[in-house]
Amino acid sequence: MIQLFFTRTNMGKIKRYTATLRLPKGGKQAWTDIMQANVKVSEEAYEYQPLVMATAKFKTGIMVVSGVLKSNTPTEYNIKFCYTYDADGKLVDSPYQPIDVSDHEDFLHNGYIFNLNDDESVEYVLNIVER
Repeated sequence: MIQLFFTRTNMGKIKRYTATLRLPKGGKQAWTDIMQANVKVSEEAYEYQPLVMATAKFKTGIMVVSGVLKSNTPTEYNIKFCYTYDADGKLVDSPYQPIDVSDHEDFLHNGYIFNLNDDESVEYVLNIVER
């Protein structure tokens, strides 16, 4: 189990925004199976096409889109992604920031805490739940 919250060294007030990424019932394991190539991926899907995905929106307008992309070797693995968009719909930094899932081998996480910049007084909490 991942500990979602952590202790801050600064004692200032932190403004925290929360949103929920909802997966279908059994979705964490099903999406993990797609990532780990335990299920066959449609040959009609093209490389780097989202195979499954979900969205979450914070009240500030920040949106997270996460799921699994088809890799160029879908019988070996597929790619977890977690893109963050600002309130204007622009991708924040690169697809690997501020939520870096590049080394994840499953979709079993319960959530992430992230910041959009160096301002530690504002943080975003993304909860991942199944319906």
